[in-house]
Formats: sequence, C-alpha cells, structure tokens
Amino acid sequence: MPHEFPSAAKSRDRLLSSKFDVRCLLILLSCALLLGAHAATYQPSSISPPKPVREFRAAWVATVANIDWPSRKDLATAEQKTELLAILDRAQRLKLNTVILLVTRCMRRPSNRGRSI
Repeated sequence: MPHEFPSAAKSRDRLLSSKFDVRCLLILLSCALLLGAHAATYQPSSISPPKPVREFRAAWVATVANIDWPSRKDLATAEQKTELLAILDRAQRLKLNTVILLVTRCMRRPSNRGRSI
C-alpha cells in the first residue's frame, strides 16, 4: 500500500464526511417532505376528551442538598418542622391535593463493588 501524505488522508476523510453529511441531509429532507404531505391532509378531530374525574395537583419538595427543605443543614428539629408545616400550609392554600416529599439519606454507605468478599 502506498504511503499517503497527511493532507491527502485529511482530504479523503473530509470527502467521506461530506458524502455522509449529504446523505443525512437527503434523508432529513425526504422525511420533511413526507411529513409536510401528511400535514396538508390533516383534519382536526371533532371528538373531545372526557372530563377528568379527579385531578392530580401536586408539589414536589426535595431535600437533596437543601433544595427546598430544610433551608439549612444546621436547623433544629423544631425549626425543620415549622418550615415543613409552612410548605404544607402553602400547598393547602394553593388547593394542591398531593405533596411529594423526596427524602434521602444524609450518609451513604460505601459500595462493595470491586471488593472481594
């Protein structure tokens, strides 16, 4: 096999890359044309969905890195309770019917992966 100069190898790689880019562009263009043709024949539905029996109105309260609660790591238990009750009272005022409280452990035990037992 003859030795190629670095510039020739780069040119060949660029050419292959540009052919790949052209193929991708043609595929995307074909998809766009097909979707465009479908969109032109689209008719909106006259069927309306049923009214929900219940609603799920929720707030997500995260404890990871004190994102939402507690506001600081050094709060006493009574202060944490006061903050959480304030969050729950606000959820009630907002007429939410669910509060998801994400609680994680402070300390994680070391993993045994990679160790022989």
